[in-house]
Amino acid sequence: MIKKILLAIVFLSQLKSARAQMDSAQSKKIYHELGIQANPLLRQLINLNSGNATTVTNPYLMSYSLTFTKCKLSLDAGVGYSYQSFQDKNSPSNHISRINDVFYRVGFGKKCHIGKRFEAECAIDFAGSNQNDKTFSLSVTSFGGGNSDSTSTTTSTVSGSIGGGLRGNLNFNISRRIFIGTEANYYLQFTSNKQNVFVKDVITSGSFVQVTSTNTNTDTSFTKFSLTLPAVLFLIIKF
Repeated sequence: MIKKILLAIVFLSQLKSARAQMDSAQSKKIYHELGIQANPLLRQLINLNSGNATTVTNPYLMSYSLTFTKCKLSLDAGVGYSYQSFQDKNSPSNHISRINDVFYRVGFGKKCHIGKRFEAECAIDFAGSNQNDKTFSLSVTSFGGGNSDSTSTTTSTVSGSIGGGLRGNLNFNISRRIFIGTEANYYLQFTSNKQNVFVKDVITSGSFVQVTSTNTNTDTSFTKFSLTLPAVLFLIIKF
């Protein structure tokens, strides 16, 4: 009976060891990297003067990479979002603007080590963006005696870009799982821009009210090459 118990314990320990080795071998086939823009955080940590800081034009707030350990080929993605709202209370027309921007990219690359601390990557990306800008203004002129003239203007602009190009990354290994990285890209993008301007004018004279409106639509498109310099810093976690 004791021999059977001992054999069972040995068998279970061997099975657990074999499973751990299989899991370790499986985990080493790929690894993941998740990055987030860290320029403001790093400026706070090292007390950089924000007035002299380089403007970051990279729109991707978060990045993700899945890398095959053996061949160092990677599947990459990036996404960014920004929302801005403005209201000019000092303007007679009470100007209000709301802007929503979404940026995204997917691609694949090849990584290589440079010494013990640096890792470089060359990649090809597909990139796109969607931007929605809505602006409203209202001006009212009163002439007295119940006479007034008010004009409201609503401008809606929708822009979409699609394209892609080359990207280069350089990461510095702080520890086994933490990196600081930067990137530069050179994208060709095709952009379409649709705008609608609706103007409504209301003239009031006593009991008489006259309403007129105009609706104008424009549709433009253009192509551009954009170079994003390596001013952004990503804090990257490897797992």
